[in-house]
Amino acid sequence: MSRLLVLAFLPLTTGAATLVWTNTAGGAWTNAANWSPNQVPSAADQAFITNAGSYTVTVAVNGAATLTLGGSGGSPILQQSGGTLTLGSESRIRAGGNLNWTGGTLAGAVTLESGALLSINGSSAKTWNAAVTNLGTIQLGGTGEVSAFANNGARVENAGLFEFT
Repeated sequence: MSRLLVLAFLPLTTGAATLVWTNTAGGAWTNAANWSPNQVPSAADQAFITNAGSYTVTVAVNGAATLTLGGSGGSPILQQSGGTLTLGSESRIRAGGNLNWTGGTLAGAVTLESGALLSINGSSAKTWNAAVTNLGTIQLGGTGEVSAFANNGARVENAGLFEFT
C-alpha cells in the first residue's frame, strides 16, 4: 500500500511589528538602527517614541505607523519636514510629546492628549489630510498654515487649546 504525502503550501505573511525608538540622541525615522528591532516602521506597525529625555526624530520622506509619541517622562519631538506621514487611527501624542510639522503631508488620524503639542510652523508647503482629536495644544505659526486646513478636508475636534503664534 502506498502512502500519499500531501504538503500544503501556505503563503508566509509577516504581521505587524512593535518598534521602539532607541536613539535618545535623536536621528532619522528611516534609519533602522534607531529602532528595536532594527527595522523602519511600516503602515501595519506600531511605533513607540517614548523614551525619557529631549531628542528629535526627523521625518523628511514618507513614513507610516500607528504612533505613540511622548509620555514616560520624555519630551521627544517628531519633526516632519517633507514626504507624507501617515498615522494609524490609534496614534497618540502623549504628555511631553511634540509633533512639529514644518512641511509635507500629514495623513491619517491622531489624538493629542493633555500636555501634548502639535506645532505647525515654517513656510514650507503643507497638506493636511488628517483627523485630529485635540485634548492638548495645537499651535499655528509661520505662513501658509491656515490654507493647509481650509483646502484639504482636514478635521479637527478641539477640546484643547488652539493657538496662533
